[in-house]
Amino acid sequence: MRTPSFNQIRPWGFTFAGARHWIDRRDHGATARRLARDTRRPLALDGAPVSGAGGGFPASLFTLVDPEVIEIRTAPRKARELFPERRLGDWSLTRALNPVRELVGTSEPYDDRSDTAPSSVNYTWMPVANYVYQTFIAFGERERAMSLQAGVDLASDKQRAAAEILSHDENRFYLFGVDGMPVYGILNHPDHAPSVSPRPWTPPGSATPVTRWNGKDAQAIYEDLTTLFSRIARNSGGHVDETTPLKLVVSPETSVLLGRRSRAGDGLSSPSALEMLHSHFSDLTVVTLPELASDTAGETVLLYAPEVTGQLTGELLYSEKIRTFQPFVRHTTEEQKWVAGVWGFQLYRPFAIATMTGV
Repeated sequence: MRTPSFNQIRPWGFTFAGARHWIDRRDHGATARRLARDTRRPLALDGAPVSGAGGGFPASLFTLVDPEVIEIRTAPRKARELFPERRLGDWSLTRALNPVRELVGTSEPYDDRSDTAPSSVNYTWMPVANYVYQTFIAFGERERAMSLQAGVDLASDKQRAAAEILSHDENRFYLFGVDGMPVYGILNHPDHAPSVSPRPWTPPGSATPVTRWNGKDAQAIYEDLTTLFSRIARNSGGHVDETTPLKLVVSPETSVLLGRRSRAGDGLSSPSALEMLHSHFSDLTVVTLPELASDTAGETVLLYAPEVTGQLTGELLYSEKIRTFQPFVRHTTEEQKWVAGVWGFQLYRPFAIATMTGV
């Protein structure tokens, strides 16, 4: 795949200040080492911008960008496996209004003279906030010299570290939002319907009912999940049924319970809950999410339809993937700030999501 230009990736939310070249990973760091070897610039005043005689950036390591940082920031982390992602604005915005569309209308028998059955769309404008966050990378003069001697690709390694940190935190904000701001996550959005509890089930030979799935058989687990689905089907007015694409989100521990089999009376294994689910729902995808685990209140499972009548149930909004700024020199260290921004998770169809806590 051909590496895009810096101008081509700007609309995706990637802005690299002063960048001139992509690092070719196939040259094993030769470009960066050659640049480090050939560049012998005098130090600027402490805190001054790094600029050459022509007013531009010098041939420093910050003029090189590892294209792998683009892959890191667009790779399907867990939140992006659940909902699609879209850019809204840029880092300069603090607030925005995001539209939620509701398609409405009626029809009537045809009549040449009648126009009393319109179709339209209702818009609800949801206020959203932009959370902008940052990290730094720095190259020390001695560190740079040591990496040159060792053949280490310093620029690539530090850029990938910054991209990983921004991506990790973005995933956390998409799941849990940002405290103190109207930036909400998939798991704690205030418009979620109240979570339901698993039904009590009494194991054979016991007089004590249980609700946790580790004490239930496959049939009881399956019935809990069909109860969860019936809530979505009922609240959707029939627009969600057994053929609708669905996603079931569970912790890794709970996913093991979905595949557990029970012993039937004739000694044969009965179907697992997962097999029964796939038999009943024609387009069900199971996604594991470690953040759903709990050691105290029981684990949570989430079932939802990603789309209803062609409209998204929710989406993830960001303002910036990576925005870098002009490097600065502090003593013998050259620093650069890396910034990203998120609006969080936007929930458009609350009825299409159901959760069960205490499994």
